[in-house]
Amino acid sequence: MVLQNSLITGNLYITDAVTEGAVSLINVEVAGEAVISGAGVNSVLMQDSLLQQLTITRQDSPVRVICQGETEVSAALLQGPAVLVEDELAEEAAGFAVVAVETPAEVMLSGSFTTVHLSEAQARLHLAAGIIDKILVAASGCQVNAAADAAVTALETTAPLTLVGQGGWQEVVLAAAGPHQLAGIFEKISILAQDTEVTLSSGSVAKLVVAQDAADVSLNLQKNCQVGQLELNGKTKVTGSGIIAQANINCAGVVIATEKSPGKAVLSKGVTALVCGTELPKKEEPVKTAAERPKTPSKPSTSKPKPKPQPEPKPTHKPTDVKRYVIGDKVLVPGELTVTVELYAADPSGYTVEVGGVKLKYNAQYKFFFGSVEENAARRGQVNVY
Repeated sequence: MVLQNSLITGNLYITDAVTEGAVSLINVEVAGEAVISGAGVNSVLMQDSLLQQLTITRQDSPVRVICQGETEVSAALLQGPAVLVEDELAEEAAGFAVVAVETPAEVMLSGSFTTVHLSEAQARLHLAAGIIDKILVAASGCQVNAAADAAVTALETTAPLTLVGQGGWQEVVLAAAGPHQLAGIFEKISILAQDTEVTLSSGSVAKLVVAQDAADVSLNLQKNCQVGQLELNGKTKVTGSGIIAQANINCAGVVIATEKSPGKAVLSKGVTALVCGTELPKKEEPVKTAAERPKTPSKPSTSKPKPKPQPEPKPTHKPTDVKRYVIGDKVLVPGELTVTVELYAADPSGYTVEVGGVKLKYNAQYKFFFGSVEENAARRGQVNVY
């Protein structure tokens, strides 16, 4: 069925009478609400069309909606399984703007989206490709899967949450106690709530911050998880086998009980912490007075004065040097592992990175390379940059 060159001042209904057939809207404007209760996975194509409100209510199978050309959908309400795709949009076209998910069925998105609301318990969102500017989570048990070719600028949750996949996340704000389970490549994670339980199952975090009001936080860093900078402003216990490059401890009651000590621990003045079984800062031995020290006869010195130690030169890095190399635990292809490579170059887009002879893809937004390579090559970590 094709509907074109039309202005619909009321509502448009695509019912189950369409079954699995295709519907095309070409140069159509719907001033009211467009409701899809029928059609199927290859069903609705919208080209150069304008819709104020799109609602999908079909429950038994996913409805696939494709935006092309100059199409704009101001708001989409998903009450059943759905696939929303932006394909061959014009450069200035809005496509899908705001999406609200009110179903526990899986919803798949591909394209550029302004805001996505998850307001149904156990909602499942899969970002197959593209970018979401903001995700707001208000229901418990939601899961967001960001694929390797996907990125999310900001996510804020007021309920327990699970993040999976190998996508990039600019900032994640956890404003609920959890438990939260996170995997991916994160620029920043902020923990705001008290009694929060967070597990980082895989990937890397450039900066993880526990807010001052977020007392009694439990943070578990599992194998193959790396944290660049861990800033603890609230009472926190850190466990697991992940790696911490630097821990900044700014409050009392912090316990770091990871298998490996942080590369560096910096404590605020007057703050003590237990780091891998050692109380920091370490207590200094009392200095003995002159009366307590045993007297020994002095002998004239015959040794030559020792030369003053010279400061070691600071290491310098070439743009092609590897700054970070991460092996993920997700197995997409049997016998292969996912790897992520970050270079010291300010703009690495002009370089090519290979691991085990496999050319990695480049994520321009977060400036890293990623891909799936043979397991032995991934573990050898032989990176070729040119």
